[in-house]
Amino acid sequence: MQERNHQKLYFREIVWLYTKYQFITKSILFFVVFPLFQLILKWLITSTGRVSVSSGDYLPFLFSVQGVGMLVVVLIVLTLLVGIDINAFVILSALIKENKIKIKATQLLITSLKSLKSLCKLSGIFVMLYIAIIIPLVGIGISISVTENFKIPNFITDVIFNNNLYTTIYISILIVFTIITVLFIFFFHYLIIDDRNIKQSLTMSFKLIKKHWKAFIKKFLLQTTLVYISVMFVVVMLFYFMLYCSQNINDLFFRRATSIFLSISLAEIFGYIGMMTAPIICWRLTELFYAFNEKDGNVIQLKQHIIIENEIPKKVKRTKIFVFGSILILFVLNFGVALLLSTFFDEVFKPTRNISIIAHRGGGDLAAENSIKGMEEAIKHGAK
Repeated sequence: MQERNHQKLYFREIVWLYTKYQFITKSILFFVVFPLFQLILKWLITSTGRVSVSSGDYLPFLFSVQGVGMLVVVLIVLTLLVGIDINAFVILSALIKENKIKIKATQLLITSLKSLKSLCKLSGIFVMLYIAIIIPLVGIGISISVTENFKIPNFITDVIFNNNLYTTIYISILIVFTIITVLFIFFFHYLIIDDRNIKQSLTMSFKLIKKHWKAFIKKFLLQTTLVYISVMFVVVMLFYFMLYCSQNINDLFFRRATSIFLSISLAEIFGYIGMMTAPIICWRLTELFYAFNEKDGNVIQLKQHIIIENEIPKKVKRTKIFVFGSILILFVLNFGVALLLSTFFDEVFKPTRNISIIAHRGGGDLAAENSIKGMEEAIKHGAK
């Protein structure tokens, strides 16, 4: 019983550390880094006499001094994101594996940024671009939060999937990139945990997966797929629960309030789950990284210099109060917003607004974008 309680306490500490780190870093990104990034880009563009950069003049802009400056700024921000979203998760996962989680979130952030020196090379730039663009397309591996939803635009995929040859080439390329991603999926673990250089990390990851690919498919790919299916099942069940609650309340005011409250609460829950997905995937990969190396007789230990503050007493009680207090405040705020929107529902959601129906690029998914067929379909649907 004592061992089980210890495991529960340990698990809560891990979840709390992940959560705290995510809130701290994402707040820094969205309130400091990204606004500053947008201001710099806007200044670079306006300094050339442009209001914006279009598809017709992006090449002249890129070959200008301001364009080169923009590429440098983008590269700096991308490097920062890799440090915050990947290096930190790998380091923290290694600390968890080695039972050393007495570390502050701010200290973890500083350590992860220091570890970026191993990527400050030409080959490191290609690695970061692969992470930012290719991994989101194949849907496997660790990616950065900003580009995790990156996808090819619809007007391009429309052309691809309407041509058998293009479709075959496209799927073949995705399969190749998926295989490459799997073969080098432990690249960051060797780079950060084992302190290898880029070439050594790529080589050793390839050898490790080549030797344990069956176990990797079973213990990571299949398990991740099952977890994804389970989460989707819960999402569907919660959606139908919300639908049931909203339809079985006779009073219009309370039906609206219940629907709004459940919608806001579910959005927050799914947002939190999404925020924790990358750390959990990284943690699972780290578990396998240690397990595969241990099976091969290799001793793996985090070589990053981190001061573990074991002397800090546990503040479990204060953490519990903070967590439950935050949840309670969030619950009250959701309830208050739901009541407020329900009270002024007709004013907020005016049904008599004049809406202009516009078919962007000829109707988007109605047909191939920017095509005569797309325009005809858009007209049928009432676009002006």
